[in-house]
Amino acid sequence: MQKAIYAALSADPALSTIKVVKYYEDADGQYPFVVYKEISDVPALHADNIEVAARVTYQISIVTDNDDYAAIETIVKQIMTVMGFLRVDSEELHDGDDYTRVLRFCRAVES
Repeated sequence: MQKAIYAALSADPALSTIKVVKYYEDADGQYPFVVYKEISDVPALHADNIEVAARVTYQISIVTDNDDYAAIETIVKQIMTVMGFLRVDSEELHDGDDYTRVLRFCRAVES
């Protein structure tokens, strides 16, 4: 799933100038950038004591050196929705020179 998310974010023409990374350190100080990671994978459905489905949550962080991330956020939401994810929540963070919009998406997957 992580490879598919990376591929979808990286291949979108509207995000072609934005670096997509798995770890903040890989951005090399190039703004804006997008960080993606799996933050949870929990059992969601059992049958005869066997896990048959899980709920997987991914966090997509949009990091800018200003607070202008609205266009990127719209594109990320569209990509994740097309991939079958539902947005769970979002929040804004500001730390030093980084303005970050954090988006969390979940989806059920077969185990």
